[in-house]
Amino acid sequence: MDLKIFTILTFLIVSARVNANLSPDNMEKIAKTMHEIMEKCRKQTGLSPDDVSAFIDPKAPLTRNDKCLMACFTKEAGIKLEDNKIIDKFGYSDLIEQEDPEYYKLSLNIVKECDAEVPKMDDECEYSGLLYKCHMEKAEQKSIDLPTF
Repeated sequence: MDLKIFTILTFLIVSARVNANLSPDNMEKIAKTMHEIMEKCRKQTGLSPDDVSAFIDPKAPLTRNDKCLMACFTKEAGIKLEDNKIIDKFGYSDLIEQEDPEYYKLSLNIVKECDAEVPKMDDECEYSGLLYKCHMEKAEQKSIDLPTF
């Protein structure tokens, strides 16, 4: 997987739960899958449900485990950037694009900006944390509500 797109789906899916105009059925499907992946990754990183600060308060400082949780989540979701489009193994980015194309376009632009700004590095956890931070800052600048759970 190309490290330059490491947290794209995390940003897209997490913020879509708050911002995109998705059907209740699709929102439920996304939330269920996201929860399953999050639980698997939470256990792998040794975090308790209360310790997942990045997804409770997006403005909180990220711990090493938070960053590794995000890295695990995006790997498990199986994402890639192909032909200027976000693709994931569950097809959720396609659902978001179909149901709310304006939101998808805005999210994709944020992803591209962060892709250009965040330097590539070998440490997947640190890289994932930097991308997440960039995505959240740009979402706030563009007045997209930040996700909380």
